[in-house]
Amino acid sequence: ERIGRAYEEILAEVRRLPGVRAAAWTLHMPLTGGLEAFTIEAPGHADLPPNERMVFSHQVTDGYFAAAGVPLLAGNDLPRAGVPGMPSMVVSENLSRKFFGSAQAAVGQRLKPDNRDWMVITGVAADAKFQHVREPNPPTVYLSYWDNRTTLGMTLVVNHAGSRQGLVTEIQALCARQAGRMPLMRVRTIAENVQASVQTERMLAWLLSGFALFAL
Repeated sequence: ERIGRAYEEILAEVRRLPGVRAAAWTLHMPLTGGLEAFTIEAPGHADLPPNERMVFSHQVTDGYFAAAGVPLLAGNDLPRAGVPGMPSMVVSENLSRKFFGSAQAAVGQRLKPDNRDWMVITGVAADAKFQHVREPNPPTVYLSYWDNRTTLGMTLVVNHAGSRQGLVTEIQALCARQAGRMPLMRVRTIAENVQASVQTERMLAWLLSGFALFAL
């Protein structure tokens, strides 16, 4: 319970730091893998086999799309902490086209994930990659962390202007004040995630080039 409150308080303070354009908590960052998958029920698609109703699940807070640079194409962001209402989700564009025809048509519709109640779609986000830069964009549902605050090990994603190191130092001090036993384990940019994603391919390319030169 205290961890959920700490995440909320830290996020509010980070958003007030100079130079911060947007900030949010997320369970997984793009190109780091680890998404969960489940089947969903959609009105008018009950006859689809389970593999055709399989989607990836991503747990985030409001502000994630602006912070991670994933455009919202229709509708609105997930609600802020403490806002009452029916459980809601944001879905990826390819999922909205598959089940509702378009991004605009999906807003206000309902989906039922496995082992959950029906949830309303508040918005549609652009497709994004989570495993590898060369993978097809997976159909994704974004669920609000504020609806289930038991998840540990969240990642803070920040879109900012100015000195990266200066901001990191401020956030480290803020976390130490708010929750000293919740350490920052690693600091990376999204560009570094992209580099890490293609590192294996680059290594293989260098090896193949070396073998080709050796053969020549």
